[in-house]
Amino acid sequence: AAQDNQPLSFLWLKVNEPERPPSDHISLLKGVCVTIEYKVIQPVKGANIALHLWNNQGICVLSTTDIDRDPETISQARIPGVYQVQCLIPREYLKAGRYQLGLSSSIPGVQVIARFDNLLSFEVVDTGSVESLIHQGRQGVISPVLEWQTCPLDQSDRSG
Repeated sequence: AAQDNQPLSFLWLKVNEPERPPSDHISLLKGVCVTIEYKVIQPVKGANIALHLWNNQGICVLSTTDIDRDPETISQARIPGVYQVQCLIPREYLKAGRYQLGLSSSIPGVQVIARFDNLLSFEVVDTGSVESLIHQGRQGVISPVLEWQTCPLDQSDRSG
């Protein structure tokens, strides 16, 4: 997926469950591992690699970049070569259904190097989430399992 005269091009993209071969059906309980291979053609400073996850309603569930955990690395030059990056999307960010992945690379505020929407689609299959276990469909783009605390109240304290 090379673009003319750009310093960087994407070579391939795959999805799989962690420690499993590539597949277009992913278990909700495992999350999804996204692997991207790209080539730096000429040195480029200030660039990032971005992943965009869209659900089947066309809603962008999330966008993330390879520098999110260490933003200072944006100032480092990417030198020519072929690179592979991986990103694990935890199950808490997914629901059962069809998703599409897009990729982009940019020098923020300066230049879009490459942008590809709907490069790959995959199905997340519910294999035992809370929703499926109790047969309760839920609203929301994601359905995380959050910590709740229940404290019984003394009824005598509530008179009045």
